[in-house]
Amino acid sequence: MCNPYCGPCNNAHPILDKLLNDGMINLKFIFNSRPNFDNERNRPAFHFVAVKDVERYSVKEVLDYWYESTDKSYDKMKEIFPVDEELILTQKEEILKMRNWCETEKITHTPSIFIDNRKLPESYDISDLPFLLT
Repeated sequence: MCNPYCGPCNNAHPILDKLLNDGMINLKFIFNSRPNFDNERNRPAFHFVAVKDVERYSVKEVLDYWYESTDKSYDKMKEIFPVDEELILTQKEEILKMRNWCETEKITHTPSIFIDNRKLPESYDISDLPFLLT
């Protein structure tokens, strides 16, 4: 579970990406954004979810771009990875499901990582695992 503007999520992304690329894990991203596209901070999550219906690029490509970028500009991302705005706006239901799941699971911080449907204890910090990158 992550937040597009979360620093620790940003730090965890390359580690999780490496594990994914090495075939060691599968990933499902759940965003804790609110289902309100009018709020600028929610727009990246709408865009990420909408990309699954676009064949020109993958969700992974867009997430890699976002988390590798030092400039968290939604406008710049949507220029590089355009998605029809009508398609983006149809993601409200999916964003609401993600938000409700976060509330049901009592997610209090990001990133929250689940392994086999069990939350990784807060005492573990995936960014403290540099051996995974070797």
